[in-house]
Amino acid sequence: MKYYTLSESTDTDIIGYYPQTDVSEDSEFFSVFIDFQTRIEEFPEHIPKYIIILNKKAYPTDFIERVGVPYGLVVNNKIKSLITLYSLPNHKFYDTEVIYKKSKLNYYWFHFYDDIFQYIDMKKSKFILKWRDVIQEFCFTSKEFYLSKEQETFGDFEKNLIIKEVYLLNSFPKYDIFHFEGRNIISEKLLNAFIENNITGYEVSEYDVLKLE
Repeated sequence: MKYYTLSESTDTDIIGYYPQTDVSEDSEFFSVFIDFQTRIEEFPEHIPKYIIILNKKAYPTDFIERVGVPYGLVVNNKIKSLITLYSLPNHKFYDTEVIYKKSKLNYYWFHFYDDIFQYIDMKKSKFILKWRDVIQEFCFTSKEFYLSKEQETFGDFEKNLIIKEVYLLNSFPKYDIFHFEGRNIISEKLLNAFIENNITGYEVSEYDVLKLE
């Protein structure tokens, strides 16, 4: 099975104008002025109000540019109805208000997460750490070991960590969308559904480092 990275489109032929969105001054979610904290692995019952302004020159696509939150996707009801037919990790849809030309549109902040590291064959999976002309290749060994090497690259622009190949164990639930190392990943099956249903507002790129055992 092929997998692809999924991101919001920046193509103005598709979205009309870039940046497509801005966060409203009245938005509370992830605001520094609101005493509310959450992490990617958490699914709160409710979130503070999340308000996005869609630029008047932009198009209200099915996916719109996520703004003001560090993870998840902002989607309309068409996406919500479609994507729930597929294999998803833990997830929740939170009401999001989108303001477009003085009208209010109904969107959702789609938050999904499972710790993919638990499904990785640590001995077979490999990554590369580059420092100037020095290249070191490592097995993942453990989640903690990989993250410790990743930590080495933070703030050091001469070091670069590259995931070479990730083997997923048979225990992997074969999610059609999931989050891994800062990326939103979708299956070829879900991508085909997007194409067949004329979904708008997204871009994909093949992510060939993922391999099923």
